[in-house]
Amino acid sequence: MPPLPQGDYKIIIRPRGGLRVADHGAARLATSIYHAAEIPRETQDENTMCLNSQQNIIVVSTPIEAHADKYQKISRITIGNQTYDTSAYEAAPDFTSKGVIRDVPLEDYARDITANIITSKNPTAIAAKRLSNTTTVMSCSPVSAYQRHRADVCPNPNDRLCRGCGAANPPQDHQCKPTCQLCGDNHQTADKACKARYKTPYLVKRRQWERERQQQQHEDCPTDPTPDKNSLEQRDPDPFRKPRGRVSETVIGPRQRSARPSRHTALPREGVGDSSRQISDEGGDCGRGGFTPGEFTEEYGWKTASSKRSSAVAGRVNHHVSTSSQAGHCSSGAPSMKAGGYKLKNRIVRASRMPPVPKEHIKIVIRPRGGLNITKTGPTVIGRAIVEAAGLNSSETNEDVICPNYQQNIMVASTPERHNADKYSRIGLIQIGGKDFKVSAYETAPHST
Repeated sequence: MPPLPQGDYKIIIRPRGGLRVADHGAARLATSIYHAAEIPRETQDENTMCLNSQQNIIVVSTPIEAHADKYQKISRITIGNQTYDTSAYEAAPDFTSKGVIRDVPLEDYARDITANIITSKNPTAIAAKRLSNTTTVMSCSPVSAYQRHRADVCPNPNDRLCRGCGAANPPQDHQCKPTCQLCGDNHQTADKACKARYKTPYLVKRRQWERERQQQQHEDCPTDPTPDKNSLEQRDPDPFRKPRGRVSETVIGPRQRSARPSRHTALPREGVGDSSRQISDEGGDCGRGGFTPGEFTEEYGWKTASSKRSSAVAGRVNHHVSTSSQAGHCSSGAPSMKAGGYKLKNRIVRASRMPPVPKEHIKIVIRPRGGLNITKTGPTVIGRAIVEAAGLNSSETNEDVICPNYQQNIMVASTPERHNADKYSRIGLIQIGGKDFKVSAYETAPHST
């Protein structure tokens, strides 16, 4: 926006039909706009008009509300012998944030829109304006764009502020109780211990959420299989013990297997029992004062460990591993849930939730029939039809809240009055645009039940 007086009404006039504001002077365009808005000559000095060549718009600033209304009604201007169509709307006030409200009927006047938005239930709203001739309304709320600035980049270094209480230009012997201006705790503003000193970027927060979700998934579904007794038995290294020979397990059965040392687990074949197992020692001193097969226990430092297999061996033993896993444990070969599964799950959960309404109110769910789509029709039109079908007036529905649930295609009426709830529950037909639609209404269970 061009630099204009704060507190004035700012009207944006956007020309159509190929008019370029850079090709015409500001004085010529101002004369055409004053003539189109019918602004008297004696009151034109109170208005400020300037051009924005980059966006090809004309910005009018005026402290008079009546002039602002006239500027918004401009639909065409005449320059020379040619007429151009224009669209005008009021910009948001200074130091405010804008919110968009859609599907507002065109029949509602500006006073009705302001009365419906600026209420005791919405104390932060200070203005509400319709965007041109559309069903979209802009709501404004006061907000500060920045949390001031650092002392080393202050444009006015002579204007000092106390970091404790925020007093302007404190004396040398100033004493106060520190209060942080960012978080409100009992420390100096922007102290090292302040949690609001730096804000965590959204991307970092999202990575933290994903890591927590993956960790929770692994805790709920462990992927490490429980070691079984068919795993390779390997001794822990002991620097004070004489190294012994390598030990391997040999299966003796209908089909003789080699007794050579093996790094892989010897899996049993069908028809071969545990009684046909032997322990062989290569290069050791078994039987010469060393250990015996009966002493092959954990007291000598032996433990069970899983061995790595090649892809071919893993493919041959996949069936055996899946059948020998204990009940209640997840298989290591099971596919992990991907992000798509989480999105679908979250969407289903959101669809089943009720809209945010007061907990102590009585909730009535109204489900339209006959192909009525809440998203296309608009919740404002449907809400007005529900109130009319219930036979309630505006004074009786001041504390009622009617909001949509687009996922389930339902309307939720929340009211603290039992009389209104009974009328909402009896609705069986609503009328929208001269057409009747059947609905089914029922009361939901109370909160926390």
